[in-house]
Amino acid sequence: MPLIRDGGTTLFESRAIARYIATKYPSSGTPLVPDVGDIEANARLDQATFCELGNFNSPAGGIATQKFFNP
Repeated sequence: MPLIRDGGTTLFESRAIARYIATKYPSSGTPLVPDVGDIEANARLDQATFCELGNFNSPAGGIATQKFFNP
């Protein structure tokens, strides 16, 4: 399980970690999330994230189960 400890903050879940890092360190590399004030861009990011979550996790979970738990 992905985990990050940054000062007093501890997070798990890769999407939450990625968004945290991208928001906390916006000038370190290519911006990964839109400006907080850009409501439409943030809504589109959320839309893409949730679509990816729904379309990726189920098939990937089945593959992982077969590969790692049912060899």
